Amino acid sequence: MTKQLGSAVERNRLRRRLRHLVEDEVGAGNVPAGALLISAGPSAKDLDPPALRSQVRGLFQGLRQRIEIGAP
Repeated sequence: MTKQLGSAVERNRLRRRLRHLVEDEVGAGNVPAGALLISAGPSAKDLDPPALRSQVRGLFQGLRQRIEIGAP
């Protein structure tokens, strides 16, 4: 997370929110196997929890689709 996201408090808050959402998706079996690096842009800190969850789910759905069709 870069300083573009805001203060250390804001960056850590977003980091905790993302970690929780990813753990939920892993627990639900929605995350493909492998190592992941997730980066958030400055607008992510302004998303409400349902919108951020939707973005994370969309990220994993797109990743699964790319893996299934073998896209680079």
